[in-house]
Amino acid sequence: MAENAWKLQDAKARFSEVVRLAKEKGAQPVTKHGKTEVYVVAAEEFEKLRAANKPKRTGQAIVEAFRDPRIRGLEFQRDSVYSPIRDVPIFEEEETPAK
Repeated sequence: MAENAWKLQDAKARFSEVVRLAKEKGAQPVTKHGKTEVYVVAAEEFEKLRAANKPKRTGQAIVEAFRDPRIRGLEFQRDSVYSPIRDVPIFEEEETPAK
């Protein structure tokens, strides 16, 4: 069990204090039956953690993914979808009055 951990029932009763401490001092562990179940963290800290764990979505990341030896030699089946081609509409030009 983490030091300075909150028992669940205490955290519920003193939630405002748990939130204040999370903002001031960092993550606050909350235990249930002696085992840490969750951490209460400040929104700013949560956003930093989320941003750090976000996968890269760049062209370079795609190229690197295709270099992964686990996907070499895989065969893909491509299903083609055929749609009729529409005719390009022809608009008649309006005559403009002479000035």
